[in-house]
Parts: sequence; C-alpha cells; structure tokens
Amino acid sequence: MSLPIMKERAPRLRNYQVLCNLGESKRRGGWLTVAEIKKGLIKYSNLPVDRPVIRKVAQAMDIKGRDLNGVVESIWRKTKGEGTPIIHRLLRQLRITDEKSDGEKLVALLYQILYPESFRDRSKIDQDEYKKLITLQKSERDGPVVLTADQNKRLEAMMASKVCKCVKEQHLRHRFRYLVLNISPEGVPPEAMCQWSIFNQRGMKGFDLTGCDKRFSWHRTLKKVTAKSYPAFPPQTVKNSGKMLEG
Repeated sequence: MSLPIMKERAPRLRNYQVLCNLGESKRRGGWLTVAEIKKGLIKYSNLPVDRPVIRKVAQAMDIKGRDLNGVVESIWRKTKGEGTPIIHRLLRQLRITDEKSDGEKLVALLYQILYPESFRDRSKIDQDEYKKLITLQKSERDGPVVLTADQNKRLEAMMASKVCKCVKEQHLRHRFRYLVLNISPEGVPPEAMCQWSIFNQRGMKGFDLTGCDKRFSWHRTLKKVTAKSYPAFPPQTVKNSGKMLEG
C-alpha cells in the first residue's frame, strides 16, 4: 500500500523540502524533483535514533526526563498537541500516526528539521586540537609568543568554523521551534551570542559572518536557514561584564 505522500502535488512537497532541509538541486531554481522529495522524506523518517538524537530533539522542545521511552512519549504528545498544521499534515502523509510504533520515526524526522544530515556530518572540527591551540593562545596573552604562524592560522580557521556553525545551529533551533511548535524566539540573537562566546570574551574581534558562505560549503547548503526563516527577536539591550555584545 502506497503512502498518502505519494499523491501530494509539487507545491506542497516543496514546502516539505524546505521544512525538512532536504537540500537543493543545481537546476530548477533549487527545487528537487517530486520523486527526490518523497525519497528524502521517507529516508529521514526511517533513520535509526539513539540517545543523543532523542536528547537533542527533547532539549529543543523543552522536554526533560531520564527515561528515554518517556522522553519519546513526551515528544510525541507535545508534537501532536502543540504542533503546527504543516507538521500534522506531514505526519499524516507519512503515516506516522501510532504513538507506540512510530515514536522513533517522529524523532528521526524532527531531528532532520533541527539538525540536518548534510550539516552535522560536514561541520566537525578536531576538538582536541582546538582545545590545545586555545590553551596556547591564552598563554600567549600573558607571555612571549607561543603559537607558530601555522598554528595561529589553523586556530583562526577553526574559530571561524565554530562561530559559523554556532550561528547556523541557533538559527536551526529557533526555526525548528517556530515551524514545529509555533514558538517565537527569545533571548540573545545567534550572531551576538556566538561571537561573544567564541571571540569577544577572549578579547578578540568577532568574525565577519558574511564570510561563512564563502568558506564553508556545509553553510551554503542551508542558505534558507537564516534569521528571516522565523520571527524577529524582541528589542533588547544585552550586556556582559559591562560590555555590549558584538554582532
């Protein structure tokens, strides 16, 4: 028996393509074919999920709990009770309708919206090397030069990757909460928060975020995931240690 999604027309399927971060074609204005969209939706709703995946989705939905089965049940109830119309329709079309047998399918699909496969697999850096270089950079502030030119260049590249990834992750999170649960953003905008945590608090000038697309292909694949993909943050004045956060 075929899924109802097989009968959906292109306009609605394109909404699902954007919602679920299925990527873009190099032709047709970026739109995938109907067959490609259907294949992607079925693929990502059937991927296996583990503890980190469940925890990441739960955190984005403000769900807590130690028992993983209970957490999955809470994700199901919250999605069914507070989810947006587009999510409800997509779940019906994919026949993700039974709480007992389809809970992990729901989590897998939500995880693709929150943290797309193309992004999570390609934006990693060597954390051990990064920590080592950061330690050397801290030592350099209070003494003689420690970092070599090559190490300094490597650290700059890694910090650029981290801030670009941080901003994109935060955009994905706020977009997820809005498109899945209709929750508008709160707190500090991603650009300010990430620049501060990675550069400013170390006394360094922030990275020009317009360079993210130029440097990283994994950043370009999510070009529609920006601050424009969810409502604006409320006006605010945020300070840290007496200094304004730099955007």
